[in-house]
Amino acid sequence: CTSMDVPTSLLAGEEYHFSAQTAVMLTPSFDLKQDDEFVILSIRVPYVKISEAEFYIHGKDFKFYCKPYFLRLHFPEELVEDGREKASYDVDSAVIVVHLSKCKRGTHFENLGMLTTLLSKKPSKDLSKLSSRPLIETVGESAEGATATTATDENEEFDWQVDQKLPDEENKLVGAPTYGFACQHTGVFSKLQEEIPSIVDCPDPDHMTSHERRVARVAHEEASFDPEYYLADLMDNDCIESLLKFRPPWKEELERWKKQQSEVSPPCKPPLEPNQSILPFSAEEKEQLKDLPNKDYLLDKAMKRALYLGLVDIIFAYAYNYRTNMGESNVESAWTVCKMSSTLSWLEVFRGSVHEVAYCSLRRTLCYPLYRHWQLALTTLQDTRDIFHLGRRKLLQCLLSLHRLLGSTEPYYILNNLYITDYCIWIQKASSKQIQDLASELDEVKIAVSAIGWDLV
Repeated sequence: CTSMDVPTSLLAGEEYHFSAQTAVMLTPSFDLKQDDEFVILSIRVPYVKISEAEFYIHGKDFKFYCKPYFLRLHFPEELVEDGREKASYDVDSAVIVVHLSKCKRGTHFENLGMLTTLLSKKPSKDLSKLSSRPLIETVGESAEGATATTATDENEEFDWQVDQKLPDEENKLVGAPTYGFACQHTGVFSKLQEEIPSIVDCPDPDHMTSHERRVARVAHEEASFDPEYYLADLMDNDCIESLLKFRPPWKEELERWKKQQSEVSPPCKPPLEPNQSILPFSAEEKEQLKDLPNKDYLLDKAMKRALYLGLVDIIFAYAYNYRTNMGESNVESAWTVCKMSSTLSWLEVFRGSVHEVAYCSLRRTLCYPLYRHWQLALTTLQDTRDIFHLGRRKLLQCLLSLHRLLGSTEPYYILNNLYITDYCIWIQKASSKQIQDLASELDEVKIAVSAIGWDLV
C-alpha cells in the first residue's frame, strides 16, 4: 500500500482560501476516531492533486479543501494547532488521514460517530426566510448555548406512563390538520389524491384531525382482524418456529455491550450506550449521514415525548419486517413496515403511554401482515426493547436502513420526507439518558393476549 506524507505547511491554510473556492464543492466521505492526543480524521478524496490540499484549524472548527472537495466540521471540544498535527495520503485507497491535536490531552470528544451533527452549519444571510415551524436549520449558536441545550435535554425527564396533551389542532390559528415529524406538515396529500391509498390508510389526511385519524384507525383494525387467519397461523407451528428462532444481529450486539459494561471497574461509570467498536457504521451509512442536512429542532416537552413514542412504533414495525424476512428485504417490505406502523399508515401522534404504543403495535401484528401470531408479536416487542437498549447508534442504523428501503420503493419515499429523514437527523442529538429510560419502560410493559380483545387464545 503506497502512502505519502502531506507537507505540514498545508495544514496552515488561511480561512480566506476557502470562501471563493467552495462555491460548488463536493462533500467527501469521511470517518473519525480518537485517542488521548488526537482526533483522527480519514477523508476519501479520489482523483485529486494532493499537493493542492489545504487545511484550516481554529478552536472547534476544521476545514479541508482539495478541489473538487470541501469539508467543514464543528467539533464538540477545542482543537489546537501546535505542530503535532500531521497528515498522510494513501495513494491506493485515496484516503487522507489527518491527526488533529486535542487542546487538552485526554479530553473525550462526544458523538464523533454522529457524522451529520459535525457538519458545520452555514450562517443564513436572510433571517426573514426562517420557518415558523418547530423545525429550523441552525443559523448559528454559541458554544455556551449548545452546551446548555444538551444539558437541558439530558436532565429532562418524562413520565412515560402518564398521558400528556399536545396542543389541540382545532385551537390553532391555522386550521388545517398537521402531521409528519413534529406535526410540521400540512397539505402534502392535497396534490396526491390518486396516490393516497397506496401510501397511507388514512382516507383524507388533509381534512382529518389527529383525533379523527385515531378513531378511524381503531375502527379499521377492528374490521381487519380475521379470526380464521389468526387460527391458521396459530396452528402453523413449523413456519412460525423458524421465525422465532431467528437471531437478528442486535442480539449479539447487546450481549457484547453488556459484557463491555460489566468490565468497567469502579469508580468509572459505564457509558450509557455502545460506541463504534460494537456498532460501526458501514460505508453506505456514512454516505447517508454525510448527505443529511444538519438541523436543530425547537420542540416542547410534549412534542419530544410524542416523537419518542412514535419512534417505538416505527422501530417495532422495522423489527417485525427484519425478523419475518430473516434480515433480508423483499418487494413487500416497504408495505409491511408502513402497514405495521400506525405512525406511517395513519399519521398517528401518540400522546399516551409506552404501554399504549406497545398495545397498538401488538394488535396490528394480528391484523395485517403475512404472519399473525401472538408469540411472534411478543418476540418483536422484545426486539424493539433490545434495539432501544443499544441506544442512538443502533436506532440510527435502523432508521437509515428504513430510509433506504422507503426511498427505493414508489410511492413510499414520501414518508421519508414526512418522517424518516427528520428522525435520522433528530436521533443523533437526542438524549442518551431519555432513550435508556424509555428502554427501561419498555422492559416493564406486560400485555396478556386476553387484553387485546377479539377473544384470542
